[in-house]
Amino acid sequence: MLADVLVNRAHGDRPVTLIGHSLGALTIFTCLQELHRRRSFGTVEVAVLLGMPADGAANEAWLAACQCVSRRVVVGYSMNDWILAFLFRASAMCANLAGLTGLEVDTIFHKQPLMRRKLVCVDLGEIVSQHSDYLDKIDDIMLELSRFF
Repeated sequence: MLADVLVNRAHGDRPVTLIGHSLGALTIFTCLQELHRRRSFGTVEVAVLLGMPADGAANEAWLAACQCVSRRVVVGYSMNDWILAFLFRASAMCANLAGLTGLEVDTIFHKQPLMRRKLVCVDLGEIVSQHSDYLDKIDDIMLELSRFF
């Protein structure tokens, strides 16, 4: 549904920045993949994905998401997020969660070195000590991430 809104340009012709936390970040990630499938490139300027329960090793999905964003995909993660570690590793059977460990950018873009600049992973471990800190400390987090926009 978010992809429909963006493709139909309900927001006008302005660039869009999408910011999501946890399942909201996963919704944005899924939306970016759908935009790529529809060949809708450049609608989203920046995507910020915080504490996201997505597979960090799903290289094709990450490549698709980055290709449809015109500027940057910023992934904020914290190894201190034990809720994400416990719940999503148990349910998804995934050892490499983007919101917990970040991403191997060089592995994802090994065939496209110029795309490496689009994907930025930021360890927020000094700010985020638990999953709810993404919401409670959003001002500090956005200040830390603002240098990557």
